[in-house]
Amino acid sequence: MISMSMVRYLAFQMSEVFPEDDPLSEWLITLALAMNDLALVHVRLDEDQEEPDRAFYWNRLAVSHFTEAALFLRDTADVPEVRAFVESIGDEARTKYDECLAIFHECRGKLFSTRNKATFHYPALRPANPQADRPIRVALAVLRDDRGVIRSARIRDARALFADDVVATIFAREVGGLDAVPVFEAQVAAGTTAFIRFANLALDEHLLRARERGVVVDEVEPTDPGDLRRGWKVHRPT
Repeated sequence: MISMSMVRYLAFQMSEVFPEDDPLSEWLITLALAMNDLALVHVRLDEDQEEPDRAFYWNRLAVSHFTEAALFLRDTADVPEVRAFVESIGDEARTKYDECLAIFHECRGKLFSTRNKATFHYPALRPANPQADRPIRVALAVLRDDRGVIRSARIRDARALFADDVVATIFAREVGGLDAVPVFEAQVAAGTTAFIRFANLALDEHLLRARERGVVVDEVEPTDPGDLRRGWKVHRPT
Protein backbone atom coordinates (compact mmCIF):
# COMPACT_ATOMS: atom_id res chain seq x y z
CA MET A 1 0.00 0.00 0.00
CA ILE A 2 1.22 3.51 -0.83
CA SER A 3 1.61 5.66 2.28
CA MET A 4 0.36 9.24 2.39
CA SER A 5 3.99 10.40 2.61
CA MET A 6 4.63 8.98 -0.88
CA VAL A 7 1.68 10.83 -2.44
CA ARG A 8 1.95 14.41 -3.68
CA TYR A 9 -0.99 16.71 -4.30
CA LEU A 10 -0.62 19.75 -6.56
CA ALA A 11 -3.32 22.42 -6.48
CA PHE A 12 -4.09 25.24 -8.90
CA GLN A 13 -6.85 27.57 -9.98
CA MET A 14 -8.89 25.63 -12.53
CA SER A 15 -9.59 28.63 -14.76
CA GLU A 16 -5.87 29.42 -15.02
CA VAL A 17 -4.90 25.93 -16.17
CA PHE A 18 -8.09 24.78 -17.93
CA PRO A 19 -9.99 27.83 -19.24
CA GLU A 20 -13.46 26.84 -20.37
CA ASP A 21 -13.20 28.53 -23.77
CA ASP A 22 -10.15 26.48 -24.78
CA PRO A 23 -10.69 23.27 -26.84
CA LEU A 24 -7.38 21.94 -25.53
CA SER A 25 -8.75 22.17 -21.98
CA GLU A 26 -11.75 20.05 -22.96
CA TRP A 27 -9.47 17.52 -24.65
CA LEU A 28 -7.10 17.24 -21.70
CA ILE A 29 -9.94 16.91 -19.19
CA THR A 30 -11.37 14.06 -21.27
CA LEU A 31 -7.96 12.36 -21.25
CA ALA A 32 -7.90 12.71 -17.48
CA LEU A 33 -11.37 11.19 -17.15
CA ALA A 34 -10.39 8.22 -19.29
CA MET A 35 -7.09 7.82 -17.46
CA ASN A 36 -8.94 7.72 -14.11
CA ASP A 37 -11.40 5.13 -15.39
CA LEU A 38 -8.74 2.90 -16.91
CA ALA A 39 -6.45 3.07 -13.88
CA LEU A 40 -9.27 2.27 -11.46
CA VAL A 41 -10.65 -0.65 -13.44
CA HIS A 42 -7.19 -2.22 -13.73
CA VAL A 43 -6.66 -1.91 -9.97
CA ARG A 44 -9.96 -3.74 -9.45
CA LEU A 45 -8.96 -6.33 -12.05
CA ASP A 46 -5.72 -7.05 -10.20
CA GLU A 47 -7.46 -7.23 -6.84
CA ASP A 48 -10.15 -9.66 -8.01
CA GLN A 49 -7.99 -12.23 -9.77
CA GLU A 50 -9.17 -14.87 -7.28
CA GLU A 51 -12.81 -14.12 -8.15
CA PRO A 52 -13.22 -15.17 -11.81
CA ASP A 53 -16.69 -13.68 -12.30
CA ARG A 54 -15.59 -10.29 -10.96
CA ALA A 55 -12.28 -10.36 -12.80
CA PHE A 56 -14.04 -11.08 -16.08
CA TYR A 57 -16.40 -8.13 -15.52
CA TRP A 58 -13.49 -5.77 -14.83
CA ASN A 59 -11.71 -7.11 -17.91
CA ARG A 60 -14.76 -6.44 -20.09
CA LEU A 61 -15.03 -2.95 -18.62
CA ALA A 62 -11.33 -2.33 -19.29
CA VAL A 63 -11.81 -3.28 -22.95
CA SER A 64 -14.75 -0.88 -23.19
CA HIS A 65 -12.94 2.03 -21.57
CA PHE A 66 -9.93 1.53 -23.82
CA THR A 67 -12.18 1.46 -26.88
CA GLU A 68 -13.81 4.75 -25.91
CA ALA A 69 -10.52 6.41 -24.94
CA ALA A 70 -8.73 5.42 -28.13
CA LEU A 71 -11.75 6.35 -30.24
CA PHE A 72 -11.65 9.81 -28.64
CA LEU A 73 -7.98 10.17 -29.56
CA ARG A 74 -8.73 9.18 -33.14
CA ASP A 75 -11.72 11.49 -33.48
CA THR A 76 -9.84 14.52 -32.12
CA ALA A 77 -6.56 14.02 -33.96
CA ASP A 78 -7.32 16.77 -36.49
CA VAL A 79 -8.59 19.41 -34.05
CA PRO A 80 -6.07 22.20 -34.66
CA GLU A 81 -5.34 22.89 -30.99
CA VAL A 82 -4.92 19.19 -30.28
CA ARG A 83 -2.73 18.54 -33.31
CA ALA A 84 -0.47 21.47 -32.43
CA PHE A 85 -0.13 20.31 -28.83
CA VAL A 86 0.65 16.69 -29.73
CA GLU A 87 3.24 17.82 -32.28
CA SER A 88 4.90 20.06 -29.69
CA ILE A 89 5.42 17.56 -26.88
CA GLY A 90 8.35 15.21 -26.31
CA ASP A 91 9.26 12.09 -28.24
CA GLU A 92 8.12 9.67 -25.52
CA ALA A 93 4.64 11.18 -25.36
CA ARG A 94 4.25 11.17 -29.15
CA THR A 95 5.47 7.56 -29.27
CA LYS A 96 2.85 6.48 -26.73
CA TYR A 97 0.17 8.44 -28.58
CA ASP A 98 1.06 6.71 -31.85
CA GLU A 99 1.30 3.31 -30.15
CA CYS A 100 -2.15 3.64 -28.63
CA LEU A 101 -3.72 4.61 -31.95
CA ALA A 102 -1.87 1.86 -33.83
CA ILE A 103 -3.27 -0.78 -31.48
CA PHE A 104 -6.73 0.75 -31.75
CA HIS A 105 -6.65 0.61 -35.55
CA GLU A 106 -5.28 -2.93 -35.54
CA CYS A 107 -8.01 -4.19 -33.19
CA ARG A 108 -10.85 -1.81 -33.97
CA GLY A 109 -13.17 -4.43 -35.46
CA LYS A 110 -12.88 -6.67 -32.41
CA LEU A 111 -13.04 -3.71 -30.03
CA PHE A 112 -16.30 -2.42 -31.48
CA SER A 113 -17.79 -5.88 -31.76
CA THR A 114 -17.07 -6.80 -28.14
CA ARG A 115 -18.20 -3.37 -26.95
CA ASN A 116 -21.52 -3.70 -28.77
CA LYS A 117 -22.26 -7.29 -27.78
CA ALA A 118 -20.35 -8.26 -24.64
CA THR A 119 -19.12 -5.24 -22.67
CA PHE A 120 -20.79 -1.78 -22.66
CA HIS A 121 -23.90 -2.76 -24.59
CA TYR A 122 -26.25 -5.69 -24.30
CA PRO A 123 -27.00 -7.56 -27.53
CA ALA A 124 -30.00 -6.25 -29.45
CA LEU A 125 -32.96 -8.60 -29.82
CA ARG A 126 -34.51 -8.54 -33.30
CA PRO A 127 -36.17 -11.95 -33.75
CA ALA A 128 -38.40 -10.69 -36.58
CA ASN A 129 -35.32 -10.00 -38.73
CA PRO A 130 -33.97 -13.28 -40.11
CA GLN A 131 -30.69 -11.56 -41.04
CA ALA A 132 -30.06 -10.12 -37.58
CA ASP A 133 -27.07 -11.32 -35.61
CA ARG A 134 -28.36 -12.87 -32.38
CA PRO A 135 -25.22 -13.56 -30.30
CA ILE A 136 -27.07 -14.87 -27.26
CA ARG A 137 -28.88 -17.46 -29.36
CA VAL A 138 -25.55 -18.52 -30.88
CA ALA A 139 -23.97 -18.77 -27.42
CA LEU A 140 -26.89 -20.82 -26.11
CA ALA A 141 -26.40 -23.26 -28.95
CA VAL A 142 -22.74 -23.63 -27.97
CA LEU A 143 -23.63 -24.14 -24.30
CA ARG A 144 -26.68 -26.36 -24.76
CA ASP A 145 -25.02 -29.38 -23.09
CA ASP A 146 -23.45 -27.40 -20.23
CA ARG A 147 -24.83 -27.14 -16.71
CA GLY A 148 -26.09 -23.66 -15.80
CA VAL A 149 -25.47 -22.51 -12.23
CA ILE A 150 -26.97 -19.76 -10.09
CA ARG A 151 -25.34 -18.61 -6.86
CA SER A 152 -28.32 -17.97 -4.61
CA ALA A 153 -27.43 -15.62 -1.75
CA ARG A 154 -28.07 -12.13 -0.44
CA ILE A 155 -28.16 -9.55 -3.19
CA ARG A 156 -24.50 -8.48 -3.01
CA ASP A 157 -23.30 -12.09 -3.38
CA ALA A 158 -25.96 -13.52 -5.68
CA ARG A 159 -24.97 -14.13 -9.28
CA ALA A 160 -26.35 -15.82 -12.36
CA LEU A 161 -23.14 -17.65 -13.20
CA PHE A 162 -24.72 -19.14 -16.30
CA ALA A 163 -25.02 -15.61 -17.71
CA ASP A 164 -21.26 -15.15 -17.25
CA ASP A 165 -20.78 -18.30 -19.32
CA VAL A 166 -23.00 -16.88 -22.05
CA VAL A 167 -21.22 -13.51 -22.22
CA ALA A 168 -17.81 -15.23 -22.10
CA THR A 169 -18.86 -17.34 -25.08
CA ILE A 170 -19.96 -14.21 -26.96
CA PHE A 171 -16.74 -12.41 -26.05
CA ALA A 172 -14.60 -15.29 -27.33
CA ARG A 173 -16.62 -15.53 -30.53
CA GLU A 174 -16.22 -11.83 -31.28
CA VAL A 175 -12.43 -11.88 -30.90
CA GLY A 176 -11.95 -15.01 -33.00
CA GLY A 177 -12.26 -17.92 -30.58
CA LEU A 178 -10.84 -18.99 -27.22
CA ASP A 179 -7.27 -19.16 -28.51
CA ALA A 180 -7.51 -15.55 -29.69
CA VAL A 181 -8.70 -14.17 -26.34
CA PRO A 182 -5.25 -13.96 -24.63
CA VAL A 183 -3.74 -12.26 -27.68
CA PHE A 184 -6.58 -9.73 -27.85
CA GLU A 185 -6.40 -9.01 -24.12
CA ALA A 186 -2.62 -8.52 -24.33
CA GLN A 187 -3.09 -6.01 -27.17
CA VAL A 188 -5.70 -4.09 -25.21
CA ALA A 189 -3.45 -4.08 -22.14
CA ALA A 190 -0.58 -2.67 -24.21
CA GLY A 191 -2.86 -0.03 -25.69
CA THR A 192 -4.17 0.89 -22.26
CA THR A 193 -0.64 1.26 -20.88
CA ALA A 194 0.28 3.49 -23.82
CA PHE A 195 -2.83 5.63 -23.33
CA ILE A 196 -2.30 6.10 -19.59
CA ARG A 197 1.36 6.95 -20.11
CA PHE A 198 0.51 9.43 -22.85
CA ALA A 199 -2.24 11.06 -20.77
CA ASN A 200 0.12 11.41 -17.81
CA LEU A 201 2.83 12.98 -19.93
CA ALA A 202 0.37 15.30 -21.68
CA LEU A 203 -1.11 16.52 -18.40
CA ASP A 204 2.35 16.98 -16.86
CA GLU A 205 3.48 19.00 -19.87
CA HIS A 206 0.37 21.17 -19.81
CA LEU A 207 0.82 21.91 -16.10
CA LEU A 208 4.53 22.67 -16.61
CA ARG A 209 3.67 25.16 -19.35
CA ALA A 210 1.09 26.78 -17.07
CA ARG A 211 3.72 27.22 -14.36
CA GLU A 212 6.10 28.74 -16.90
CA ARG A 213 3.37 31.27 -17.71
CA GLY A 214 3.28 32.26 -14.05
CA VAL A 215 0.36 30.16 -12.84
CA VAL A 216 0.71 29.36 -9.15
CA VAL A 217 0.83 25.62 -8.46
CA ASP A 218 1.03 24.74 -4.76
CA GLU A 219 1.93 21.45 -3.15
CA VAL A 220 -0.85 20.81 -0.65
CA GLU A 221 -1.80 18.32 2.03
CA PRO A 222 -5.30 17.08 2.84
CA THR A 223 -6.53 18.35 6.21
CA ASP A 224 -8.31 15.01 6.60
CA PRO A 225 -6.53 12.12 4.80
CA GLY A 226 -9.71 10.05 5.14
CA ASP A 227 -11.78 12.59 3.21
CA LEU A 228 -9.86 14.27 0.41
CA ARG A 229 -12.72 16.64 -0.39
CA ARG A 230 -12.89 18.25 3.05
CA GLY A 231 -10.10 20.75 2.72
CA TRP A 232 -6.46 21.35 1.95
CA LYS A 233 -3.57 23.25 3.43
CA VAL A 234 -0.61 24.51 1.48
CA HIS A 235 2.47 22.42 2.20
CA ARG A 236 5.56 24.50 2.86
CA PRO A 237 8.60 22.19 3.03
CA THR A 238 11.09 23.17 5.71
